[in-house]
Amino acid sequence: MRPPPRRRIPPKALILAAGSLLLFAAAEAVYRRHLAGAPPSASGAAFELYVVGESTAEGFPFRRELAPAWLVSRMFADSIRGRKIRVIFTARSGDSIYPQSVALERELRRRNRRNPGAVVIYSGHNDAGQARGLPLFERLKEGVLHRSALLSDLLFFAEKRSLIPRIRTLETWQHHLRRVVEMSRRSGLVPVLTTAVSDIADMDPGLGASERMSRARIGALFSRGEALEAARGGEAALRYYSRLMDEHPDLRSYLAYRMGKILQSAGRHGEARRRLWEAVDSGPSGGFGRATSRQNGFIRSLARQSSTPLVDAVAIFETRSPGGLMGGGLFSDGQHPSMRGYLLLAEAMARRLSEEFQEPVRRTFREPEDVFREFSCGPDCQAHAHVVSGRWLLSVAGGHALPRLRLDRAAASFRRARALRPDSFDAWLGLGITEAALRSGLLTDPESLAWLGRLRWFHGGEGDITAAELRALLQRMRAARVPDSIIQKILRLQPARSDAAER
Repeated sequence: MRPPPRRRIPPKALILAAGSLLLFAAAEAVYRRHLAGAPPSASGAAFELYVVGESTAEGFPFRRELAPAWLVSRMFADSIRGRKIRVIFTARSGDSIYPQSVALERELRRRNRRNPGAVVIYSGHNDAGQARGLPLFERLKEGVLHRSALLSDLLFFAEKRSLIPRIRTLETWQHHLRRVVEMSRRSGLVPVLTTAVSDIADMDPGLGASERMSRARIGALFSRGEALEAARGGEAALRYYSRLMDEHPDLRSYLAYRMGKILQSAGRHGEARRRLWEAVDSGPSGGFGRATSRQNGFIRSLARQSSTPLVDAVAIFETRSPGGLMGGGLFSDGQHPSMRGYLLLAEAMARRLSEEFQEPVRRTFREPEDVFREFSCGPDCQAHAHVVSGRWLLSVAGGHALPRLRLDRAAASFRRARALRPDSFDAWLGLGITEAALRSGLLTDPESLAWLGRLRWFHGGEGDITAAELRALLQRMRAARVPDSIIQKILRLQPARSDAAER
């Protein structure tokens, strides 16, 4: 048989394809010239300290001027190798490693390569989901399309505008973390990796009701467990929780946490550590992410394989926590360090940079109060940080089946703010909302939770409540039997507003 004739590509199609390629090549060349022609991020000789990461890298709940990188700079008297330290943030609060890496890439395009410098990389919490895999489109995007500066930026814009799906898995996080290290080196910078710390001992994991497990059922199961802890000691409760873990695998994370706390109380710290990390590694985020042991293990492995300097913050925090269980006074909430914790982190970063650049650390801060004085963070500044922490804790208590621990910590944050600034409206209002939540279903009832969210006062909101909204909120506080002394204080301190000026 005669073979079928080969189909010829029409000349017009060839011309169109060639023209499209030439047009794209021209656009890419123009775009790269535009990027190359952009001025450096700052002029003059400097030591450039880039910061890649999330809200911890930005110093949350404190203002950015108190972030670890600024503490590090001051520890070197703001100078390394005779050059003034210039801190350049590409950290993005709430973002995953992908937007952080894009922000760094854009900064590096404008970098004056004659300046020495380093990139401190703190990432993990915002990528701490349970999803796995690296889909084909992601492989294509990262392996091929990102070779084009124009396509790379267009893809990022499309994802940011939700024109293409966002894919966040353990493997995509690993890919972009490795890419940040490689980009840093290609730009003549020293990358420094940091493991990501979180409060595993004093912050419980998420626990939400579902069709299979109602809030009432969850409450009954754990009420019995608490009774066993109080009446018969730890062993009976451990056996009970272990049985529940087999019967209700959806509760595994929270059960592991309860078992870890029993073991901690018994002084069995090694067993407690395993259970508490199991709670972090196996469960839902509960409103916020905490870097898992798998992620921190990858950071250590990447540092070892790529000969990248490492700050093992987890190991450092464990040595300073009771029984080696990260928690205590080193955290403001479940994820962000207190100023004492930030000092630990900054000191470790400074030591690593000192080793890499043969530059002595010129000063240290003995106590958080030394930092507050150095950076002019007085009572108002510190009180604001406690209010921000309280709002964060209130936010992650929303929808939790057993929110007591988170609400107690929120109340403690608002009380600390109140002690520093007795006339803080936000501190008193936060305390009133917390007391109402402790006494009613304000943060567990979906309708009430949605209404509270619309007030824009939770973490990430504007925190500006209108007069009408405040009246409605105070009415709910009275219905929940919040102490009248708190309500009257809120009324006296409320900012002057008129309903006519409301939106």
